[in-house]
Amino acid sequence: MIPHDKDEVLIGTPGWEFKLGTGLVKGFGWGTLTARVAVDYSEASSSHFDLGEYAVEYLKRLSPRFRIYVGLEGTQDELSLITEVQWHLGRNVFVRLNNGLGLTSKATDWTPEVGILFTLPTRRSPARGALRRPRRQAGRALSSPVPCGSSRPTCRT
Repeated sequence: MIPHDKDEVLIGTPGWEFKLGTGLVKGFGWGTLTARVAVDYSEASSSHFDLGEYAVEYLKRLSPRFRIYVGLEGTQDELSLITEVQWHLGRNVFVRLNNGLGLTSKATDWTPEVGILFTLPTRRSPARGALRRPRRQAGRALSSPVPCGSSRPTCRT
């Protein structure tokens, strides 16, 4: 975040703020697990570096239209259990029904959310097998055909 006004602290932040995060994703037959963590830097804070947001998440595709999500998500001393149902209306549109339950005293007790998300269309990958090399037909050599009658013994008719 870019510093705004050092005299009016409530309007902006008096110093620089940065966030850096990373995550791991692993897919299994029974769902997808994600682990992520971030570090926060705040120039105006007494401790410049702090643990940012962290989460362990599970996503399961039930059908082409429905997915479920369960996650433990937190920042510093706040921890919440997040549950969600996703209803995919089309390739780039889905509805989220989300429920957050605070697990620690500093986390928000209950946070229900409903949302419609639009994703940016991506370039579709080629059809399966479109990039494969043509299969070798029975009885034909891979090299260029040699006219019969030549002195090479590999002539085929």
